[in-house]
Amino acid sequence: MLAGPQRSFQLVDNLRWGCMPKELLVIGGVLFLAGVAHFTLAFLALAQSGNRNPARPWMGLLALSTGIMCATMTISYLLNYLGKDYDFVYRLTWQGYLEAALIYKIVLLHYAHVEKWRIYLNRFMFIFWAAVFAVVMTTDLIARQPISLFPYIRFDTPFEIPIRLIGDLNMTWLFYEILRARKNLIAVRRHKSDFFLLGLSTYLIGALFSAGGIQNITGLPLDPGLVGLFSLPWIGLTYYAVTRHRLFNIRMAIARILSIVVVSVAAAGLALLINQYLQKFLSGPVSFFIAALIATMLTVGGQIFRITNALVRGLLVRDTYDFQEMLKRSSEMTVSLFNVDELLRRFVKLTRENLETSVAHFFVSPKGSSGDYVLQASLGGAEVSSFESPGKKKLIEWLSKSRQTFIKEEQELQNESSGFAEISNFLNSLQGEVVVPAFHQESLIGFLVLGSKRSQDAFSVEDIRLLETMITQIALSIQNARLFEEATTDGLTGLYHQKYFKTRLKNEYLAAVRHHRNLGVLMIDADHFKKINDNHGHLAGDSVLKELARNLQLAFRAEDLVARYGGEEFIVLLIEPNPQQIYEVAERFRKKVEEFSFSAKVSVTVSVGAYFFSPDQFCSSEQDLLERADKAVYEAKHSGRNRVVVYRHEQHKDTSKVVIPFEVPSKIKRA
Repeated sequence: MLAGPQRSFQLVDNLRWGCMPKELLVIGGVLFLAGVAHFTLAFLALAQSGNRNPARPWMGLLALSTGIMCATMTISYLLNYLGKDYDFVYRLTWQGYLEAALIYKIVLLHYAHVEKWRIYLNRFMFIFWAAVFAVVMTTDLIARQPISLFPYIRFDTPFEIPIRLIGDLNMTWLFYEILRARKNLIAVRRHKSDFFLLGLSTYLIGALFSAGGIQNITGLPLDPGLVGLFSLPWIGLTYYAVTRHRLFNIRMAIARILSIVVVSVAAAGLALLINQYLQKFLSGPVSFFIAALIATMLTVGGQIFRITNALVRGLLVRDTYDFQEMLKRSSEMTVSLFNVDELLRRFVKLTRENLETSVAHFFVSPKGSSGDYVLQASLGGAEVSSFESPGKKKLIEWLSKSRQTFIKEEQELQNESSGFAEISNFLNSLQGEVVVPAFHQESLIGFLVLGSKRSQDAFSVEDIRLLETMITQIALSIQNARLFEEATTDGLTGLYHQKYFKTRLKNEYLAAVRHHRNLGVLMIDADHFKKINDNHGHLAGDSVLKELARNLQLAFRAEDLVARYGGEEFIVLLIEPNPQQIYEVAERFRKKVEEFSFSAKVSVTVSVGAYFFSPDQFCSSEQDLLERADKAVYEAKHSGRNRVVVYRHEQHKDTSKVVIPFEVPSKIKRA
């Protein structure tokens, strides 16, 4: 076995005769492939001159610098294998330290606010590493051609180890800077920093093993230029983060990978233990196959994988939500709800709670409307019926043309949207950051506006895809709900028609009998309505009916059922009222109509017949409820109109008549 210096000279002799290990070609080939990848990324980044992202050209220079380093290392290994001098080419690899200044420049461009001293520090980094490179190329103070690249044996120079340690400290400090700055970043900028951190971590690990402290302190025979192999994931992740705005959730990806690794290791260990036991009874291949099958079933196919996945996700992605659960709940809403208001209210609540956004608004284009979108459901923001602004029109035009999700910060970075300033002002008034369009066929029927996440994280690719999938379901459900409304509602007033009311009344009556619940029926008739048509015309009569319908919708609860019974008659089904509530709500509505100023400039009053049903009363069917409410309104009209009459069974008698169960104003008919 040769001593150190003698072995070094022997390696030099081998180099001259082309007898170096074949590993040189393998390493050189891998470095060549890495260099090709870097040059490709550099071309992609620098070729797209139309992109206005200021970090893109710097990303191109970073990839170009790393590509040059990999290329020079490839040539060095090839010349080393052939026994040629490679001193000049090897010195060129030192320009790779400029990457530290380039990555810091890219990071600074993604900060919202940059202190001046950081800008000056970045300039100093460029100057320092450029000076180091100049010294390397002109003197032997820092570096010279090594005796051997594999295993790595170098000539001692005065400053190589200190300069390399400074480079490692520079990269480590840069990692700390990104980690520290991430706390102050929000949304897309924070998301991008996650990619910088992961890529830089990979590079630092490689630098420590090949060109850093471990190599310098322990003397591991590894060429510092091998750090180029570790630069590929770093450059790739950085390129992806710089050139893309909708990024995948990297923490979730890491969690999945770790889950697979942990379970795979557990499965392998379990398989070995089972195999050792089975070898006592079975042959080697058979026992190994059975052991592998059992271990796979117990780990990958059983509860162990799900538990491991949940634990890892709990550590890395604690603030995420369950995608499948959200899709399931969204699907349940779309098939069970036929009321647009209720559907959108629940959808907005589901989205805001799971994504944890500051606000959530849903704008919908009303039926028969040409381009007008009103705020149908809202949580966390201003409760208004509509917003009208130039920005709203510009946003609708952008959504209709692009058919894509609008992300404010993404458009701000690209600065390519026509009318972006107006759109931004409109979204600022809603505290909105993301707009997801809802299309049915070719028509934009609405859009969802979401505010920033409370965690200040960006909306990932997975978030956007989930929202787009859910809103596609919602768009179809809105259309189905509208078709359902057309089939069940009165065209003039928008209330349910008589046929639908009777169907619902039957179902509610059977449920009330089964579950011992109370019901209430109010029959409402507009007094002297024929005179309004005769004296003011049918248009005025239609206007009165519409306004009566609107007042009815506002006067009763969402769970109550309001319908147009026919002509000037309306009917209301009250769900689980108490006896006194029947009279109170009816009298309140009567007074409201009496005091209301109708647009037709006419005075309108109503007569109300009310019936309270409880399970201890005898009714042969739901039809009895209608008949008794009708008798009450008949009594109200024939005893002076503009009053409420309540119909109830008289206790301990087989007959029934119109009675008042408590003291009421004189306008209420007493029996």
